[in-house]
Amino acid sequence: MANENKYNGWTNYETWLVALNIDNDRCLVDELKHFKELRDFKEFLEELCYDDELDIYLLSCDTLSSREWKKVNFEEIFNNLKADYEEDEE
Repeated sequence: MANENKYNGWTNYETWLVALNIDNDRCLVDELKHFKELRDFKEFLEELCYDDELDIYLLSCDTLSSREWKKVNFEEIFNNLKADYEEDEE
């Protein structure tokens, strides 16, 4: 069953959590919607969220371990944000 791994319409919990945190930060959305390449989008988020000392990814009020961060489907978030941005432009 393809929908077994879905979480609130996203690939998994980790993807949903990152997407939710992005969506709740309008300034971040405005920054991210201008990225043209998935690689740049992902690198920006990793640099923004990673805390070397704690070895975790900090989101607004949540954290993800490095192992959990690897589960995030950045392509899904990127494409969703891009589609929203294109829809707003119309």
